[in-house]
Amino acid sequence: MAFNFIGSAIAALRRAILGEARVIAAFPIIEIGGGPTPFMPQVTVLEQDITKLQVALNDFHIPLEATLHQVVIPSIERHFDSEGPGWAQLAQSTVEKRGSAHPILQETGTLRSIATSDGIWNITRTELIGSGSFSGADYGSYHMSGTRNMPARPFIGLSEGDINQISIIFNEWLGTEVRVVGGF
Repeated sequence: MAFNFIGSAIAALRRAILGEARVIAAFPIIEIGGGPTPFMPQVTVLEQDITKLQVALNDFHIPLEATLHQVVIPSIERHFDSEGPGWAQLAQSTVEKRGSAHPILQETGTLRSIATSDGIWNITRTELIGSGSFSGADYGSYHMSGTRNMPARPFIGLSEGDINQISIIFNEWLGTEVRVVGGF
């Protein structure tokens, strides 16, 4: 099971910013006194800036990395800390075996440690993907989806607040790219 939190959102952002096809409008001709003078020096500079910006906006690695460290991993940590959202309580047989009903999913701490490590995440130019493989805590995927005998206790997921924070990260990054790379 792979977790791709914002791949489609990034694709929509790219389509909105870059458009589906590159269209360059005809540049104006300015006539002052003697004859037509192409209005090109400023337009050429602008086109170069737009081209640099277009190249920069094809690589979302920076905001994706910020999203992982500032939103996704802290969200997973909150889920473990708060035992949820919506996690079922432990079965009575499990409570008796452990001697305690809490903390849920943290008997040894291995799953939490692996789920909040960079190692299970892959950041490409356009995607942040969780591998879904919790090597060393292979039971993690069963907790995410549940089984016939065990309720799901998903510890990876984004809240509305998380999504808002991701929007802020991308907006700040986009503003910086437009100012610094695009020269606007």
